[in-house]
Amino acid sequence: MAYPLFPEAIAELQEFIAQRPHAREVRKALAVKLVYQGYLYEEIQTILDVSLGSITGWKQAYEQNGIDGLRLNHNPLLSLSGNKEYNS
Repeated sequence: MAYPLFPEAIAELQEFIAQRPHAREVRKALAVKLVYQGYLYEEIQTILDVSLGSITGWKQAYEQNGIDGLRLNHNPLLSLSGNKEYNS
């Protein structure tokens, strides 16, 4: 059984999961939550039927942008630059 390594992040992710109607957002948040609970990437890949690259990308998006990084309409270019010029 996995041991919760990051209880605050896990709680935040669980709340996000409970409020999301979009399956893709739920899958992203669940993958990150499982990483923080200590599951191996290969286990998460099997459980959620997603690629290792997706898990890595979603975890990085969460770590860089918080919950917003997991939303479907999230634009990583805006978050990385902090510059609204990418909107045009």
